[in-house]
Amino acid sequence: MALRRRTTVSHLMRAIVDEKLQTHPQTKHHETLVEAARRINKLGKPGPKDLAINMDYYLYGAPKRY
Repeated sequence: MALRRRTTVSHLMRAIVDEKLQTHPQTKHHETLVEAARRINKLGKPGPKDLAINMDYYLYGAPKRY
């Protein structure tokens, strides 16, 4: 399909995903990591000092590494 349209596969895939998202918008809003960081920062609370090491713990509830 990409060859017929004379484009790259990655461009074609982005176009398909964009088209599907426009026709089937998500019903629930999922907070992104950046949005969560901005929300926490507005509360005046510093983020956890071990966030880089224990990201899975904070995002998914996995056991802490250290």
